[in-house]
Amino acid sequence: MGNAVDYISWRGDLSFEDAPINEVDIFIFSQIVAANYTGIIEKTDVGITLKEAAERYFETHSENRKSLGVLQSGFVLPVLKAMSVSERYKNLLLKRYINKIKTAKSEQFCGLSIECPGRFLCIVFQGTDDTLIGWKEDFRLASSSEIAAHKDAVKYLSKAVTASNAPKIYVCGHSKGGNLSLFSAVNSDKDIRDRITTAVSFDGPGFRDEFFSSENYREMRNRLVTVISDYSTIGLLLKLAGRRVIVKSDIKGPMAHDGFYWEVMGPKFIKTKTLSPSSRKFEHVLDDILLNMDEKTRLSFTEELFDILLSSGAKTITELTQLSLKDKTELLKKLSSNPQLSAFIRLTIASIFNLEP
Repeated sequence: MGNAVDYISWRGDLSFEDAPINEVDIFIFSQIVAANYTGIIEKTDVGITLKEAAERYFETHSENRKSLGVLQSGFVLPVLKAMSVSERYKNLLLKRYINKIKTAKSEQFCGLSIECPGRFLCIVFQGTDDTLIGWKEDFRLASSSEIAAHKDAVKYLSKAVTASNAPKIYVCGHSKGGNLSLFSAVNSDKDIRDRITTAVSFDGPGFRDEFFSSENYREMRNRLVTVISDYSTIGLLLKLAGRRVIVKSDIKGPMAHDGFYWEVMGPKFIKTKTLSPSSRKFEHVLDDILLNMDEKTRLSFTEELFDILLSSGAKTITELTQLSLKDKTELLKKLSSNPQLSAFIRLTIASIFNLEP
């Protein structure tokens, strides 16, 4: 069965005039933001073509699949290179690139605008990067209605839409970027909301109850889509917004978070009606441990978890996986000292790796 990588080969010779933008295109856009374009794409509305951006990127960055860190798909860089020579994608304009990390505020945010002049503008928010700070901000979604990146996303969306005359506006992101895309679409001013065609979250975490009670959400919900795989884990955190779409993954377990393993037929993902047994089990784990905590306990849980992880000296997930056996043992000892942390880690690992009953 094909995937989004194959899709580029299948439809790469078709312009957006011949074959309009679709859900697979939007997913691909949500992925290429993972490359670091600092110094390549300006923060302004002056764009460069995807072809030029890719060429400049590979002049100064490694093509090694692992160079983006353990959390990013190994397909991102090969896909960027394939798009740069594809008739469908190479002349798209990339602009308004912002990438910032503020450790003191536990803030990680990255946005990119992708434009097909006269046809559409796709605003993309990056998911969780390789930094522990980025993951800490993710966990705060369970204990706070609004995180720093939410404010960044609303501000970014407003400026990008206001500066554009594109007839169709799409907003998207993968993982935390998906959460940002839906949040910003719902919480923008009405003149911005009215111009949004669709906002899509690809396997992104959901929202707390108060998000769904606003008039803005009720107005936007038919234009919000949450796409998760049948082996989803991250996408099951909190309550999902908008229309939920479950797609088939040809790989099981945590790797199914990587949408390049989702099955594609023509311009669409292949859909299914049910989650796998392992995903349903993981959903119950989250309900039992995180969602049954009150807000104060969740916040305390998050702070203690990441204080311990950061005490290892690691700043990224990659560095965490590369700790010596002695340091890893010490880290596990600290985590085990708190019953809630210990239970969360034990049940999470069990639910992820015990894939099927």
